[in-house]
Amino acid sequence: ERDNWIPRQAGLKAEKFTRRSRLRWVNQLIHSDRNEWNVELINQMFPAFDANEICRIKLPTRKTEDCIAWHAERSGIFSVKSAYRLATRIKQRDNVPASSSSCAADGRSIWNLIWKSNVPQKVKVTGWRIATESVATKQNKMHRTLEKMARCSICGLEDENEYHAVIACTKARALRSELRKFWHLPSENRFCYTGNDWLLVLLDACDETTRARILLLIWRAWHLRNNCVHEGGKASISVSVDFLVKYEQELSQCMGVKESIYG
Repeated sequence: ERDNWIPRQAGLKAEKFTRRSRLRWVNQLIHSDRNEWNVELINQMFPAFDANEICRIKLPTRKTEDCIAWHAERSGIFSVKSAYRLATRIKQRDNVPASSSSCAADGRSIWNLIWKSNVPQKVKVTGWRIATESVATKQNKMHRTLEKMARCSICGLEDENEYHAVIACTKARALRSELRKFWHLPSENRFCYTGNDWLLVLLDACDETTRARILLLIWRAWHLRNNCVHEGGKASISVSVDFLVKYEQELSQCMGVKESIYG
């Protein structure tokens, strides 16, 4: 009764039993020899609406360990996108009638952390490709049989995925360290890997200025990575820092002009 275990939109907990019982665990509702729900027992113990939902749950065909699952995704895996959509639906539920356009907006709103940032389009595109794991890292190329190994060519410490290339690699860390002398960036523990949505989680916790700086940072970090892999690594950290600091100043000036014209 106390656990959230029925996968449905409205209320995850089962109602109280319709009669007294010593049953306490979900597996007591299953025919262990046939791996099927004990439908007769379930109908005796639960209200009809709960019994129907329980019997609809598909049981695994092989023995698996119990785990905590995220009910808002069919896969049971938590993602910041699904959490954002769920929060938006809850917020709008009592105020906005359901429609196809509002549902579509739920999915797009989290990506606005990238697409509505105050950075050039090419920076947004790089951020989006990093967030969707669609840049040519060694790991992605290995999955397409274009590389035999996924180990990072620069530091050799880990396999090169998007997070490693622009955040964890020694080159990316050096760039971030030097930039801290000029920019206020989140603390290093905020740059930790939190799953496939690490970049969206990071951006969502920042203000508008910091969000733009992070996108510029990973854009330049990817440039440095490509320079090392394809052009001999002639691009230096100090030059990249000077470039980003001046580039941000120019962007700020351009944004100020636009606001004065259209504001």
